Amino acid sequence: MGERAARTAIATLIAFACLGSPGGHAQSAYPNRVVKIIVGFVAGSSADILARIYAQKLAERFGQQFVVDNRAGAGGSLAAEAAVHAEPDGYTFFMSTNANTFGQSALKNVKFNFGGDLDAVALVASAPVILVVSPSLGIASVKELIARAKTSPGRVLYGSAGSGSGTHLAGELFNYFSGVRLVHVPYRGIPPALVDLLGGRLAAVFATAPTVAGYMADGRLKALAASTAARSRLAPDVPTMAEAGLAGYETALWYGIVAPKGTAREIRASVADALIAANALPDVRSQLAANGAEPLGLRLEAFSAFIRDDIKRMKIVVDYAGISVE
Repeated sequence: MGERAARTAIATLIAFACLGSPGGHAQSAYPNRVVKIIVGFVAGSSADILARIYAQKLAERFGQQFVVDNRAGAGGSLAAEAAVHAEPDGYTFFMSTNANTFGQSALKNVKFNFGGDLDAVALVASAPVILVVSPSLGIASVKELIARAKTSPGRVLYGSAGSGSGTHLAGELFNYFSGVRLVHVPYRGIPPALVDLLGGRLAAVFATAPTVAGYMADGRLKALAASTAARSRLAPDVPTMAEAGLAGYETALWYGIVAPKGTAREIRASVADALIAANALPDVRSQLAANGAEPLGLRLEAFSAFIRDDIKRMKIVVDYAGISVE
C-alpha cells in the first residue's frame, strides 16, 4: 500500500470512529480543527461570496471554523488541482463551478480529471451571467453592442473571470450566436475586470450576477442581458439574451462543494446535509437572492452524475466552437 493510500485508509477509519461514536467527546468528533474551503477565484468573486455564506453556516452547524482559501488562476483549475492533491481527511473542500467542467475540455494543460479525481458533496446554487457595460460607452442594448462590434472588428474587448471560466464560456456563446467577434481578455476573477471596464479599457464584461449586483443598483454599470432562459430575480428589468435578440442563447453558472478523492462518504454526507439544510434558512435564501443566485440541492451520487453530464455538455460546446486555451 502506497503512502497516500495508507493515509487515506487511516483518515477513513478515524472518520468512521468519530462519526459512529454515540456520546463521544466534542474533541474527538468531526471536525475537531479548522476546515478549509478552496475557491478558484479572487475575494469578491461570486464563488467566493457564496463560499463564505456556506462556510458561516457550516461553522454554526459543526461548531468549528470553516475558512475560505482563495487560489485564483486558470479559470479555477489551479484551485481544483490543489484540492485533487489535498489529503482526503475531510478538512479540505473545494467550491467548484462550471468553470471546472468547461475547463476540462477548453484548457490544454489540465492535469487531472475533474469528474473522476474529486468526490461530489453537494450542488448548492446557480446564478446567471450578466452582460454589463459602462454607461459612458453609450451602448444601451445587445443589438447596439453587436453593431459596434461589426463596425469595429477586433477592437471591442470583453473581460471574463479567466480563460476557461464560466464567464469566458458565456462570452464565446455570445460570439457564436451573434456572429460577431468580441475579443476576449481574461482576468483573475471578475472584480479586476470591472475595474478596467469602469476605467474604459474594456467595452463589456460577462460577469457573475453576485459580483455586479451593487454596480447595477447604483448605476455605475448598465446590464444589457442575462444569460439564463428566465429573467434574473436580481434584475427583473434586464432582458434575457434570447429576448435581446440572440435566440437559443442560454447558460448559467452553478456552484457545488466537492472533496479530495477518497474522503469518507460519512463526512461528505454530513456536510452535504448541512449545506442543503442551510439552503432552507431564510437568511441564506435572502443572501442568495441578494446576489442573484438560486438555491439547489443535489447531493453525493446525484451531484456526481450531474458533473459527468456537464463535462460532456461542455465538451460539445468546446469542440463545436473550437475553443482551446493554453
